[in-house]
Amino acid sequence: MRSGWKAGGKDKDRYLGNAKFNRQKNTLGQILTARRLVECGARCVTLNMGGWDTLTRKNFEQIKNNLPPLGHGIATLVEDLHDRGLGDDVTRSSCGAS
Repeated sequence: MRSGWKAGGKDKDRYLGNAKFNRQKNTLGQILTARRLVECGARCVTLNMGGWDTLTRKNFEQIKNNLPPLGHGIATLVEDLHDRGLGDDVTRSSCGAS
């Protein structure tokens, strides 16, 4: 899925939040694109954010980098879906696997 950064500045700024790294920006762009797909009637949208395999890296440093933008993106998505009257029509799920 391509990033949704061709959006207007307002959407982009809301979803981007404090993302510092390109990987985070891409994930937040995917979340914005997911919102648009749901608005257009998509029944299932799957997103993926890599960078969680921390066995070979500094675990807590990596988690500190990943969690804030992910939490911000999910919170913004839920808020947008609710504001557009789609909150009750969409099941949201987040899970992790290693």
